[in-house]
Amino acid sequence: MREKVLLPRLGAEDGACLRSALTVLGREPVEVETAEQAATLLREESFGLLVLDTEAEDSAAWTRSVQRAMRERGGPALLLLVSSERPEGRLLTEALSGTLAYAVRPLSRDAVVRTLRSLLEQGPERRDDAEASLASEWKAELRREREVRATVEGRLRELLRSEQRLHALLEATTSVMWTLTPEGSAVEPSVSWEAFTGKTFAEYRGHGYMNLIHPEDREGVWKDWAQVLRRPTPYSSEYRLLRHDERWRRMLSRGVPVLGPDGRVREWVGWLVDITEQRKHELALRESEEQFRAFFNLAAAGMAQVDPVAGRLLVVNAKLCEVTGYSAQELVGMNYIDLVHPEERPQGSAGLARLVGGDAIPAINARRWVRKDGGDMWVEIAATLLRDESGRPLRVLAVVQDVTARKHAELERGRLVSVVESSPDVICIHDVDGRALYINEAGRGLLGLESLAEVQGLSVLDTVHPDDRRIIEQEVFPAIEREGRWVGDLRAVNLRTGKAIPVFTQYFLVRDSESGQKTGLGCISRDITERKRSEERLTFLTRASRLLASSLADETTLLMRVAELAASSVATCCMVSLIQPEGTPRWLEVAHRDPSRASHVQQALREAPTPAWTALFDALSTSGQAVLVDIRETRALGPMHRALLEAMEAVSVLAVALTSRGHVLGIIVFASGDPDRLYGDEDRGMAEELAYRAAAAVDIARLYAQAQRAIRLRDEFLSIASHELKTPLTPLALKLQGMKRTLPVESLGDSAERMRADLELAQRQVRRLAELVDGLLDVSRIRAGRLQLELELVDLSALVRELVERYEPQAQRAQSRIFLEADPSILGRWDRSRLEQVVSNLLSNALKYGAGRPVHVRVSASGGTARLEVRDEGIGIEPQSLHRIFQRFERAVSERHYGGLGLGLYITRQIVEAHGGCVRAESAPGQGATFTVTLPLEGPSEVESPCDDVPEEPAS
Repeated sequence: MREKVLLPRLGAEDGACLRSALTVLGREPVEVETAEQAATLLREESFGLLVLDTEAEDSAAWTRSVQRAMRERGGPALLLLVSSERPEGRLLTEALSGTLAYAVRPLSRDAVVRTLRSLLEQGPERRDDAEASLASEWKAELRREREVRATVEGRLRELLRSEQRLHALLEATTSVMWTLTPEGSAVEPSVSWEAFTGKTFAEYRGHGYMNLIHPEDREGVWKDWAQVLRRPTPYSSEYRLLRHDERWRRMLSRGVPVLGPDGRVREWVGWLVDITEQRKHELALRESEEQFRAFFNLAAAGMAQVDPVAGRLLVVNAKLCEVTGYSAQELVGMNYIDLVHPEERPQGSAGLARLVGGDAIPAINARRWVRKDGGDMWVEIAATLLRDESGRPLRVLAVVQDVTARKHAELERGRLVSVVESSPDVICIHDVDGRALYINEAGRGLLGLESLAEVQGLSVLDTVHPDDRRIIEQEVFPAIEREGRWVGDLRAVNLRTGKAIPVFTQYFLVRDSESGQKTGLGCISRDITERKRSEERLTFLTRASRLLASSLADETTLLMRVAELAASSVATCCMVSLIQPEGTPRWLEVAHRDPSRASHVQQALREAPTPAWTALFDALSTSGQAVLVDIRETRALGPMHRALLEAMEAVSVLAVALTSRGHVLGIIVFASGDPDRLYGDEDRGMAEELAYRAAAAVDIARLYAQAQRAIRLRDEFLSIASHELKTPLTPLALKLQGMKRTLPVESLGDSAERMRADLELAQRQVRRLAELVDGLLDVSRIRAGRLQLELELVDLSALVRELVERYEPQAQRAQSRIFLEADPSILGRWDRSRLEQVVSNLLSNALKYGAGRPVHVRVSASGGTARLEVRDEGIGIEPQSLHRIFQRFERAVSERHYGGLGLGLYITRQIVEAHGGCVRAESAPGQGATFTVTLPLEGPSEVESPCDDVPEEPAS
């Protein structure tokens, strides 16, 4: 029968290890649950070995039961199970005699087998000796243990005081303390929990505290609990907890398990820390770091972190790789100075050293670098030094901007500014509000500005003459808004002197080349003072030429008008004189821009010494050119000259002679009172051209006056001669007529017929001569304006029939016929004799040029107008001669083939127009001619004649 061994109920691992060891030794294990069951079995049965677990919860009860049994039956061998060489395990030997060995956890089967074999193989005597030896050792050990216990108890008391201080400290902090059962239930109230949540213990008891955790976080909290409950380890979780003010706060919860002697969790203790603000700061820091990282990597400028000591590149972004041409792998580790142009490396090294040394350096430092391909590039570097907590240099953060294009643009801009500054044109740049930003040197000079500083703040309107500012507001600005530009003439103003300066100006919008947005207003202006003066001179010459050419007035009137015109444009004062027969000038006109000054100049002219004018006349006659005099550089000849110059208010004088056909006719003097209007070579040319034209006009006016006098003498001679010629013609015509009547035809026979024919021929020639004389008389009357009409009621149809019958013999001699078509009666208020003259002239011309073909006469009336039409089928008239034939002494045919003075149609036209009518001709070569006369039935009126297409008679 195997020897029994009494075992308490152990853990699975410890129980299995002991049972296996006892089986190896041939012992029978007997396991009991409680100390009472062990005491009963010890009293009833015999056991060779007792095993006692010193770490069991009821180890004290087991000790008492075993002690009682061993006193009654003798002590079996005793094996103590301890976790270590703790004093508690050894102290039990005082009460439990027979303890021979210890088994230290964690248990090993082999170790337990060796311990039990050594224990069980000893006999009772050896056990007694061992017990005595052990008792002696235990007593000595007991003394040591008492000393240790005293030390431990002192430490425990100190630990208790520390624990009390810790609890007080925790209560004073903002941490929230909690205690939970192993299953996670709250069974003890927490003052800090209640203060933070504002809830009572009843509200969070058990698992009620979960209701205060944010719904979205509860599942995570349960998972964290489930994990630590499976394997007790320190607990940590983060969630949102509802505070007493109904705000969710982010909390960090930490806890540790409190284990019992059996290694099981007795409870959980922990604390909550409000990390809401911390998380916010962490989130802001993380976002800032992410933003910095994104900015660093995606920045449009190159960025690098540089070792402040070695100068090596530590981190670079993609943009820096792009601008330098290196890859990131190539740049990292490269020395910063290797990128700098060799000529600038000393400055680059010195700059980095100053930055690391703490010296102030420019925030932006321009440097020339070298790209990987060897090309130069310009960069701007902004660098800052980062230090650690102790203040030691940590790294340099550098921002590198490629400004090569800008550098080239600056060079181009410098060249452009040089060009702009040297430009003779005014160039201005304004901002979008019209304030001046830049005006070049020519513009500053024109505006009276001494420096660029004076340009700032000037508006567009400030640089324009006040009278032209409305043009800027009403024309320029609207045009720029519509079309982006405006071009035209304006007057700038010199801000120092107030002088108006004419300029040709172009305003235009300045736009951004990429976005197209308006960035400013540009202005280019050119001083057109000389052009304006040239235009002024040209305009004056044009107007003076028209004035001289449009009138045949006397020379005095012409020159006076020219002087007035000059004083209103190219001169302040203009004086005109004509040379008298004795060779001295006679001043005709003094014109001044200020009329009140003209009388003062005239008075000064009368008082000025004659020799001065004689000298001027001689100088003009000798040189043949205009004389220029700058009064500011010329001394006056005397008080009289000084008075004259003061009266003219002149600072510059230009004198020119009127010369025609080698003779000096007079002098024109131009005087300028404007200090900015000094006469020059261009004005000299103008004056000489004007003098040439004025002299020609004076010459023409004199010739015209002479011609007019000759014409008057001619007309007087014709009038007298006509009267004198007509005086003998009248009795001659009567004598011939009487001779014809008294000629005895029967007695003379054939001789009488020949004499009659000769008499008729003589009569026709006398009538012809009388008509010529009457024509000359009519011309004289018309030219003198003495053509008189004796109006009466006349039947135009009857008058034409009578004249047609009268011209039948002439038609027969011309081998022609006259066909008449007339209304029965057309009555009107006309001069009968003058109408006979009109019809006679038209019939006579039709028969003369009709080439023996029929002549058609038609008389009609409609709408208050009588119409007479005479048409032949003769040689016709060239189109270009149709208007000319109605002028004096004009003919459309050769004088060798057709006689006459060329006065018939001229007299006809004058008579018809005097009646308020009109005469027209229609013809083509070889197609005959048609002359049409229209006469108002009411006779002449104040209304002009409708013959507007008939040209006026030129002056004779």
